[in-house]
Amino acid sequence: MKLGKKKNTDAPIDEKPASKKARSGKKTAVGPKLKNLGSVAVSQSAVVILAGVLIAVLLQLFIVQPSTSKQLEIQKTVEADAAALRLNHYLESMQRSVNSLAKRPDIIAAVSDRSGIAAAKTALESSLPGIEGVHLFSYRDIPRTTQGNALLGFAGLELARKAETGQPLHPDAFPKDDQWFIQFATPVRNPVSNAVTGSLLVVFSAAQLNPLLKVVNKQLGGQLALIQTASGTSRTIAGAGNASDAAEVRTLSNPDWSVAYTPSQGLAAPID
Repeated sequence: MKLGKKKNTDAPIDEKPASKKARSGKKTAVGPKLKNLGSVAVSQSAVVILAGVLIAVLLQLFIVQPSTSKQLEIQKTVEADAAALRLNHYLESMQRSVNSLAKRPDIIAAVSDRSGIAAAKTALESSLPGIEGVHLFSYRDIPRTTQGNALLGFAGLELARKAETGQPLHPDAFPKDDQWFIQFATPVRNPVSNAVTGSLLVVFSAAQLNPLLKVVNKQLGGQLALIQTASGTSRTIAGAGNASDAAEVRTLSNPDWSVAYTPSQGLAAPID
């Protein structure tokens, strides 16, 4: 009987190690599951990061860059339009000023008797700021040569003839000794009959246009240039600033003249 009891008491002792093994088996099964979950989290994080990069690239390609380019074109257009407006206003104002000089009684009297032309020219030289030369001609007395006058060329003589014959008048520019000059012509008329009795040609320095050619948009910077096209050749009359981009061009009221705006740099993207 005692031997039988020993056998019965030994049975539970054999069961405990088995239960420990079972528990240890559960612990070993948890490790691979944690590793699998960790790898899944890393993969998901990588997917999220790649998706974010892809979205940023798409935003840059399809939203940011087109938006920046559109803003650049808008600002270039505004700058060119504003410069054209300023120059047209100034040129029209200068033409009206020259027209008013031709209505002065001493100028009308000078071209009528021709004896007072020299004195009248001297008086006109200080009548407006920036005047570099004055040429006054009686009716049908415009010379065919420049007569050695430094600021009287064939283009100026042709402009005076247009004034005398009533043709449309636009300012003209010409270079002399590495400087540019602008000339305006107008007819001199009899105040009673309105008949043309002569013509007046006034020459100004083109340097006084430089304040009108300053770029207003400081963010873009760049260059504004006044360009004259004659016989298919374009030459810059006056300009200010430096440029490196494509130009935005506007034709002025004078069909041979245009203003070109060229920005020095593009706009920075609104999103980095």
